[in-house]
Parts: sequence; C-alpha cells; structure tokens
Amino acid sequence: PARPSMACTNFTGSSWSRWQRLKMAKRDNRRYVNANTGRPVSDDDVYRMTMLYQYQRFPLPKIARRYGLQTTQVRDLIGRRSGGSCCG
Repeated sequence: PARPSMACTNFTGSSWSRWQRLKMAKRDNRRYVNANTGRPVSDDDVYRMTMLYQYQRFPLPKIARRYGLQTTQVRDLIGRRSGGSCCG
C-alpha cells in the first residue's frame, strides 16, 4: 500500500496515524549490546548514563568505556533519553 498523504490532519484512527505510530515504534527498536559482557544495555543502564553525563559531568568516552559501547552510541542513547533537545 502507498504511504498516505501528509496533508491528512485527522489523528483519530486514520491510516496516517497508524503509519505514524509504526514509524515511531521502529525508531526505538535499536538494541545495544555491552561489548565487555555481551548483555544488552538495559533501561537502567541508559538512565545511569544520562545521570552520569548530565549531573556528574562524565565525558562521553569514559561512559562509553564503562558500558562497553562506542561514543556515538552513548551520545545517541543519552540524546533520546533526555528528549533530544539541541538547546539545553
């Protein structure tokens, strides 16, 4: 089926809203695995990373080493957790 028009503004059960929900669900499907232990990164780990970065001012490379991830992955996780705001 073709993608519905973006001009549709009916958000109550229209095909556009179903498509939008599917699109949003796919966005969060990434799984990160700790390179040191081989276990997936949990929500608690992401919360701790966010707290370390925002309140303890840990640098991203240090957080990445601690959780066995790459710096870009940590930046992506923290950005999604904190809302992805570019201005604070």
